[in-house]
Amino acid sequence: MRLVGLILSGVLFVAGCGHAAMRGSVVMKVSDTQAHVCMGDKEVAVGDQVQLVRNDCTATGGKLSVTQRCKRVVVGQGQVTQVLNEHYSIVDFPSGMQFKEGDSVEKMK
Repeated sequence: MRLVGLILSGVLFVAGCGHAAMRGSVVMKVSDTQAHVCMGDKEVAVGDQVQLVRNDCTATGGKLSVTQRCKRVVVGQGQVTQVLNEHYSIVDFPSGMQFKEGDSVEKMK
């Protein structure tokens, strides 16, 4: 019964984290300053500003009871420089900004 409660809590937690923002992810790092992102022509246009977001999660507890806490960390901002098709775009990030495949990208208003 406790397992069902934990699963239900997890589902409700994930559902509660939804945002109305257009969002995708870094699917391929092209260079130290450029990435292919999963946001297409329906979500972004050339010149749009995006922010790079990473989830910083830590787990505490023992073998039977683990608590995981995550916080959303804004890493920095970039700009859409090319829309490739309905699925992908290219984003340029400032030199020195650390990003990796799997990071989230959100269109800024």
